[in-house]
Amino acid sequence: MRSFFKIFFASFLALAIFSLVAFFLLAGLAGSLAKKDQPEIEANSVLSLDLSKLYPERDNPDFMAAIQGGSQPTLFEVVRLIQHAKTDDNIAGIYITMDGNANGYAASNELRNAIQDFKTSKKFVFAYGNSVSEDAYFVGSVADKVYVHPLGNFAWQGFSVTLPF
Repeated sequence: MRSFFKIFFASFLALAIFSLVAFFLLAGLAGSLAKKDQPEIEANSVLSLDLSKLYPERDNPDFMAAIQGGSQPTLFEVVRLIQHAKTDDNIAGIYITMDGNANGYAASNELRNAIQDFKTSKKFVFAYGNSVSEDAYFVGSVADKVYVHPLGNFAWQGFSVTLPF
């Protein structure tokens, strides 16, 4: 009977220690995921907007992306960043990369309106692309200057509707 209690309490102690260690590891992981550091913005910084990235309407919580360092910002967050950059003295302007546009026309219109509002702050907006599509140019057309690589092209097919009958 004595060996039973000895093994029972040893197992109980091992289980308690394991549970305590697992709790602190999970609490540390959750704390590191919840902590959002504010980036340091130096003077004369430029906000870069890459249109080839999809800015989803709502956040899709992806556990693996959170562990690996974050996820793609939502459309709402990007518009808020542009609005914040308008009043931030450290932001000198916006640089738009127009190599395709992964966003739809409604999201592109939101981005374009936010950039138009940003331009009232008298800060520069430049757009550059290697191969510019119509929907990418729709957002980039609000820029002060639009640049295309000398060997690049404007890939414009026009709008069309195909009706089955």
